[in-house]
Amino acid sequence: MTLLTGNVSQVWVGKSTFNANDWYITVGPVINVEAILQDLGSWNKRYVERVQVDVWVMEKRGANYVAERLRQDLIQEVDRCFLHYASINAPFNVDNWHEADEVGMRRSTAVATVCYEKVRA
Repeated sequence: MTLLTGNVSQVWVGKSTFNANDWYITVGPVINVEAILQDLGSWNKRYVERVQVDVWVMEKRGANYVAERLRQDLIQEVDRCFLHYASINAPFNVDNWHEADEVGMRRSTAVATVCYEKVRA
Protein backbone atom coordinates (compact mmCIF):
# COMPACT_ATOMS: atom_id res chain seq x y z
CA MET A 1 0.00 0.00 0.00
CA THR A 2 1.27 3.46 -0.90
CA LEU A 3 0.67 6.31 1.51
CA LEU A 4 -0.23 9.58 -0.18
CA THR A 5 0.90 12.72 1.56
CA GLY A 6 -1.65 15.39 2.30
CA ASN A 7 -2.62 18.10 4.71
CA VAL A 8 -5.69 19.51 6.46
CA SER A 9 -5.55 23.22 7.23
CA GLN A 10 -7.63 26.18 8.29
CA VAL A 11 -6.16 28.35 5.56
CA TRP A 12 -5.21 28.07 1.92
CA VAL A 13 -1.42 28.23 1.73
CA GLY A 14 -0.93 28.35 -2.04
CA LYS A 15 -0.09 26.05 -4.90
CA SER A 16 3.57 25.75 -3.88
CA THR A 17 2.46 23.59 -0.94
CA PHE A 18 1.23 20.96 -3.39
CA ASN A 19 4.82 20.23 -4.43
CA ALA A 20 5.10 18.23 -1.21
CA ASN A 21 1.49 17.00 -0.98
CA ASP A 22 -0.84 15.04 -3.26
CA TRP A 23 -4.01 16.41 -1.66
CA TYR A 24 -5.16 19.19 0.61
CA ILE A 25 -8.32 19.91 2.62
CA THR A 26 -9.05 23.47 3.75
CA VAL A 27 -11.70 24.54 6.25
CA GLY A 28 -12.65 28.13 6.91
CA PRO A 29 -15.44 30.66 7.22
CA VAL A 30 -17.40 31.62 4.13
CA ILE A 31 -16.12 35.00 2.98
CA ASN A 32 -18.48 37.95 3.63
CA VAL A 33 -20.88 35.85 5.75
CA GLU A 34 -20.97 36.64 9.46
CA ALA A 35 -22.06 34.28 12.21
CA ILE A 36 -25.57 34.74 13.58
CA LEU A 37 -25.87 35.14 17.33
CA GLN A 38 -29.07 33.95 19.00
CA ASP A 39 -29.66 34.90 22.63
CA LEU A 40 -30.70 31.94 24.79
CA GLY A 41 -31.17 33.79 28.02
CA SER A 42 -28.76 35.00 30.64
CA TRP A 43 -26.47 31.94 30.60
CA ASN A 44 -26.04 30.78 27.01
CA LYS A 45 -25.56 32.06 23.48
CA ARG A 46 -26.16 30.08 20.28
CA TYR A 47 -24.03 30.70 17.20
CA VAL A 48 -24.94 29.75 13.64
CA GLU A 49 -21.96 29.80 11.30
CA ARG A 50 -21.34 28.83 7.69
CA VAL A 51 -18.06 27.04 7.07
CA GLN A 52 -16.59 26.20 3.67
CA VAL A 53 -14.73 22.92 3.16
CA ASP A 54 -12.57 22.42 0.06
CA VAL A 55 -10.99 19.17 -1.11
CA TRP A 56 -8.03 19.71 -3.45
CA VAL A 57 -6.23 16.92 -5.34
CA MET A 58 -3.26 17.54 -7.63
CA GLU A 59 -3.10 15.83 -10.99
CA LYS A 60 0.58 14.84 -11.20
CA ARG A 61 2.24 13.06 -14.10
CA GLY A 62 3.37 9.58 -13.20
CA ALA A 63 1.43 9.62 -9.92
CA ASN A 64 0.44 6.26 -8.48
CA TYR A 65 -3.15 7.40 -7.89
CA VAL A 66 -6.11 8.53 -9.97
CA ALA A 67 -6.96 12.11 -8.98
CA GLU A 68 -10.73 11.70 -9.44
CA ARG A 69 -10.81 8.53 -7.32
CA LEU A 70 -8.72 10.14 -4.57
CA ARG A 71 -11.02 13.17 -4.54
CA GLN A 72 -14.10 10.96 -4.14
CA ASP A 73 -12.41 9.03 -1.31
CA LEU A 74 -11.55 12.28 0.50
CA ILE A 75 -15.10 13.63 0.05
CA GLN A 76 -16.45 10.38 1.49
CA GLU A 77 -14.16 10.74 4.53
CA VAL A 78 -15.17 14.38 5.06
CA ASP A 79 -18.84 13.36 4.83
CA ARG A 80 -18.19 10.64 7.42
CA CYS A 81 -16.70 13.28 9.74
CA PHE A 82 -19.72 15.54 9.13
CA LEU A 83 -22.09 12.70 9.98
CA HIS A 84 -20.15 11.91 13.16
CA TYR A 85 -20.24 15.58 14.20
CA ALA A 86 -23.97 15.82 13.50
CA SER A 87 -24.66 12.74 15.63
CA ILE A 88 -23.03 14.19 18.77
CA ASN A 89 -23.68 17.93 18.44
CA ALA A 90 -26.35 20.52 17.74
CA PRO A 91 -28.10 21.00 14.38
CA PHE A 92 -25.79 20.70 11.39
CA ASN A 93 -26.47 20.93 7.67
CA VAL A 94 -24.22 20.45 4.61
CA ASP A 95 -24.88 21.77 1.12
CA ASN A 96 -24.17 19.48 -1.81
CA TRP A 97 -20.60 19.16 -3.02
CA HIS A 98 -19.76 21.27 -6.07
CA GLU A 99 -16.87 20.68 -8.45
CA ALA A 100 -14.63 23.65 -9.17
CA ASP A 101 -11.76 22.01 -11.07
CA GLU A 102 -8.79 24.00 -12.29
CA VAL A 103 -6.05 23.05 -14.71
CA GLY A 104 -3.94 20.37 -13.04
CA MET A 105 -6.10 20.31 -9.92
CA ARG A 106 -9.34 18.61 -8.92
CA ARG A 107 -11.33 20.64 -6.41
CA SER A 108 -14.67 20.11 -4.70
CA THR A 109 -16.31 22.46 -2.26
CA ALA A 110 -19.19 22.25 0.22
CA VAL A 111 -20.64 24.68 2.74
CA ALA A 112 -21.71 23.47 6.19
CA THR A 113 -24.05 25.35 8.50
CA VAL A 114 -22.99 24.69 12.08
CA CYS A 115 -24.97 25.55 15.22
CA TYR A 116 -23.33 25.53 18.62
CA GLU A 117 -23.86 26.99 22.06
CA LYS A 118 -21.44 28.73 24.40
CA VAL A 119 -21.81 29.71 28.02
CA ARG A 120 -21.60 33.48 28.40
CA ALA A 121 -18.24 34.67 29.62
